[in-house]
Amino acid sequence: VTIPNTVINIGANAFEDSYSLKNVEIPSNVQTIGKYAFGFYTVGIGPQNINQDSLTQPLKTNKKKVKRFTIIGKRKTSAYKYAKKHGFKFIISAKKGKTYVVGSFKYKILNSSEVAFAGLTKKKTGKISIPNKVLIRGKKYKITCIVSNALKGSRISGIVIGKNITKIEKNAFKNCRQLKTITIRSSKLYYVGSNALKGIRSTAVIKVPVSQLTNYKKLFSNKGQHKHVKIKK
Repeated sequence: VTIPNTVINIGANAFEDSYSLKNVEIPSNVQTIGKYAFGFYTVGIGPQNINQDSLTQPLKTNKKKVKRFTIIGKRKTSAYKYAKKHGFKFIISAKKGKTYVVGSFKYKILNSSEVAFAGLTKKKTGKISIPNKVLIRGKKYKITCIVSNALKGSRISGIVIGKNITKIEKNAFKNCRQLKTITIRSSKLYYVGSNALKGIRSTAVIKVPVSQLTNYKKLFSNKGQHKHVKIKK
């Protein structure tokens, strides 16, 4: 769960008994967080003093913490204080515009739910695959973009592009001279920047979803590639 930036106060017991809730991102403008707002559930101990005059009796209750509950936020905020007070794991939230490394891939934070693939941490050959989502600082983000020059000059031979990609910016694959297969899983792609394919192998094949074959042929037209590069389903 990500609390909206418009929220200033979170009341007591707001998300109590949300057993499946394992993490929450709380913006720094939240000023107060009420008692048992997150990370707790109630355990009934049993009815007390049952008699003939009452068929049901209130339960004595006990508060338990949700295992492995995580709070994501900024230091010196109400989120940080709440986490420390109750002993919950606290992760500093990713910063918009900053680049983070996951495995051998680099990702740039675009907004609260999306990141861009920004390149590789080291020289790599063979095939790579850009996933649909990535976990950064305890939170999952959709990968929606490949930034300019992301793989410029890379020696990869193939790439699979995940289903959430909507933009491939200019020079993304420029001078990837060994690149012979590009497989696009996304049906949401609407933009390909200039010279994105310049310098890839002249016999390269771009594989696209059947439903987007006509649209993507137009979209990839004149992006710097050799005339023999094929686009097919």
